[in-house]
Amino acid sequence: MFGAISIAALSLTLVACVAHTLATAGGRRAPGGDSQPREASRARRALDRCGAVAYIVLAASVLVLGWTGLVGTGFAGRVLTGYPLLVHVGLGGVFAVAVAVVAVLWAERCRFRPGASSGESGFGAGRKMLFWAIAALGLATLLSATCMMLPVFGTDDQRRLFEIHRHGGLLVLTAMMGHVYLTVRSRRG
Repeated sequence: MFGAISIAALSLTLVACVAHTLATAGGRRAPGGDSQPREASRARRALDRCGAVAYIVLAASVLVLGWTGLVGTGFAGRVLTGYPLLVHVGLGGVFAVAVAVVAVLWAERCRFRPGASSGESGFGAGRKMLFWAIAALGLATLLSATCMMLPVFGTDDQRRLFEIHRHGGLLVLTAMMGHVYLTVRSRRG
């Protein structure tokens, strides 16, 4: 069942990206775009670069985690073992650090403020919503994986935590795909 849900979710995400591209073809860019004011401080530019690197690491880790998780368990219906499991667990730590760094560095920009235009922060409403979805779902996915490793939960609870982890991970993957699409789209103008 999860394999079908995964295929449907990923397909719908791709269809939504294509539909958005077709619907906005020839449209104009939001005022302000992603450019920072020229008087931005050196420290601010360094933080922006650090945030960009963390975002790339986050996107890459989500891609590989999604691949190992879906191919290893979701599509094939088997347990994740061997090297794919080692890659999945190892990148889980990278994902945890990257999502925390991105959340801290981008939280101010992604705040929803009454009367604020998307040009002020360079992030439109869609990118802001997906950012907060990635942060919240990433936390749920990380906590469920961590709780599965504790000897506190019984077998039934471990199964529930596993389901939370895999569905949360799928939602993080689809939200990240949408966010990367909107980010690339906004940079291209």
